[in-house]
Amino acid sequence: ALGVDDEILQRLAALGEHLLNAGFNVTAITEPGEIERRHFLDSLSLLELPCVREARNIVDIGSGAGMPALILSLVVDARVVALESQRKKCSFIARVAESLSLSNLTVECARAESYGVGKGRGMHDLAVSRALAQLPVVAEYSLPLLSMRGHMLAMKAAISDEERTRAESAL
Repeated sequence: ALGVDDEILQRLAALGEHLLNAGFNVTAITEPGEIERRHFLDSLSLLELPCVREARNIVDIGSGAGMPALILSLVVDARVVALESQRKKCSFIARVAESLSLSNLTVECARAESYGVGKGRGMHDLAVSRALAQLPVVAEYSLPLLSMRGHMLAMKAAISDEERTRAESAL
């Protein structure tokens, strides 16, 4: 249903090995089953949204261990930017992208605020983030990166009414 064929499954397995053998705490999740469920399936669930399937320039803000940037670069025909401020994580994402031959993925080692006033301003039709911050902050980081009619997608476990109201005010 999510368009994952055998080649992508093999590449996901290789990505899982990279996560398990990173040599540093690239993610708090260290059980293979949890990596599949909480990183891979969570990222793949984005394919259910038309704005993700149709996007041509995606930025993953606060990419961390590369989720969902690495996964999206495997499964969508788009240019994907993994935006991460920690050099160690940037190096990890770049190594994995090279290992998996992800020529459509670029790593930008910068803070969202800097990238949004520089070369990233208005360049993306989709800005995605996973558990990054409160929605008003996610909006502050995302909106400068988006082109006209672009979409902001904040992946969060739960959003309170108060947070939603503050985000609407910020927008």
